[in-house]
Amino acid sequence: MGNVFRKRRTYWVPENKRIENKVQKIQDWKNVEDFTGWNIQNDKKGHEFICKFQFCDNLVEVNLSFNGLGDEECQAIAIALRASKTLKRIDLSNNFIHSAGAARIGEALTPKSGEGDPILEELHLRNNAVGAEGAAALAGILSNKHFKKLTLYWNNIRNQGLRAIIEGLPKTPNPPPDYRVDVRYNGYNRSDPT
Repeated sequence: MGNVFRKRRTYWVPENKRIENKVQKIQDWKNVEDFTGWNIQNDKKGHEFICKFQFCDNLVEVNLSFNGLGDEECQAIAIALRASKTLKRIDLSNNFIHSAGAARIGEALTPKSGEGDPILEELHLRNNAVGAEGAAALAGILSNKHFKKLTLYWNNIRNQGLRAIIEGLPKTPNPPPDYRVDVRYNGYNRSDPT
């Protein structure tokens, strides 16, 4: 009972880890930004913060792992990924991304006829809850000519998701040597012959 009525604690956040400061100083962002554990989720500032990625001309890699990001934040992430001209790697590991969020990201990164392919090369989604439907939605990005690495382990994609990923792999006889799709530890049923 004591936890229910306890006052919400406020924590001191160092000046260099305040979201509002980062949003205002986008021109100071480096090529590689690590926002691990900044708790960006479910916040208007967090949504605005994610949307700023598309306007940062020098951002190449961003780490958003351990932020509690969910399907709602994936809408802003998808917009930023589609519009960005420089972002090549994004790490969304250890968040709360389910099939709906994966579908939004997959739709944003899947090549569309008549448009240039998004330039993202690496997408890391370790330890989320993407599931088979999310894996099927992400399979479309594997045909992107710039894309090189998808990390999906610990997402419970099961046999159906693995099948969709395999079908989405490029049909080239010699893929690039750095092309990787990591689907370890996903609840496969080895006795299922399909």
